[in-house]
Amino acid sequence: MKLLKQLKTTFIPEYEVPAVEHLNINGMTGLDMYVLSYLENPTDLKKELSPLLNKYDEWIDKQRNIEVEDNLIKQRDKHIKDMEEAYGRIKEGIDLVCDNDQYFEAFKFANEIMLYQRSFSEASKHYRTTGEHLKKMELKGRWRPFQLAFILLNIKSIIDPNCEERDFVDLLWFPTGGGKTEAYLGLATFVMVLRRLRGVKVGVEGYAGTTIIMRYTLRLLTIQQFQRASALICAAEYLRIQNPKKWGEISFSIGLWVGGGTTPNQLEGDDSAAEALHKLRNNEKVYGGNPIQLHNCPRCGEELTSKSYEISNGVFTIHCENSNCFFIHITYQLILLMKLFTVSVLLF
Repeated sequence: MKLLKQLKTTFIPEYEVPAVEHLNINGMTGLDMYVLSYLENPTDLKKELSPLLNKYDEWIDKQRNIEVEDNLIKQRDKHIKDMEEAYGRIKEGIDLVCDNDQYFEAFKFANEIMLYQRSFSEASKHYRTTGEHLKKMELKGRWRPFQLAFILLNIKSIIDPNCEERDFVDLLWFPTGGGKTEAYLGLATFVMVLRRLRGVKVGVEGYAGTTIIMRYTLRLLTIQQFQRASALICAAEYLRIQNPKKWGEISFSIGLWVGGGTTPNQLEGDDSAAEALHKLRNNEKVYGGNPIQLHNCPRCGEELTSKSYEISNGVFTIHCENSNCFFIHITYQLILLMKLFTVSVLLF
């Protein structure tokens, strides 16, 4: 056994990261999700989106005029070149959604889904904080400029399978609360609805199957993001079912795949979802996978209990117990609305 001969302390490096504030473009109605959802023609859409592009161009000009030390000039010029390329990609995105009827419809519907997702989330939050359901849900949602720009910047690489930009990895980085997830969800929604409009074409896969894969390194973060994305899927399904001829007979759905230690692998049998639900309904502890990963309705915030999760004849459903919610368990048609899966076998 060695004796301690020396004890010393040292410092931990510390750096204060400045807060990131999004630019507020006064009077720009093109950031309003409601406005973008219900425009009648592409000309109006271009009119709404152009101020975003113009403001970005003005901002780039300001960066060109920033004086830096000689050893930083080369790096500054590289950044400006990257900005100019981003500007070009955003402009192409605007042109594409305004010059093609199919892309125009997909962009509008994606905004409508995001509008309802935002409104669902606010209604759910209101109930969770006050214990009272909103009597009337207000359709209200607004993009931050970088979120809408990020979506437009990626439009071409989504639409064109031969686009060289498909080799790029576009990364958003902000501290928590900056709005990254909303930008990713907006882009994911555009991809989902565009596949619905395209159907099956040569070189382009139909809308059946998995469209988006979201992966997170922390399991807790994975579950949190699943909860956020569930509001999006519920909004998409609520709107799809009103016009299945246009947006497809197959439901929008989402699944959580994190391993048997967190969610069940099977519906029935040992260590299954059915067994876990049986234990929970009898106030017994579940040591393995638990299918109850959503604890509140994504639409209204009502608590989801073990009674909200059902397995019948090999079918897994989640329903809300609020009689005024869209997702209440009344008819087979309404069961289709909440297509959220937390049992691994249902994902394959």
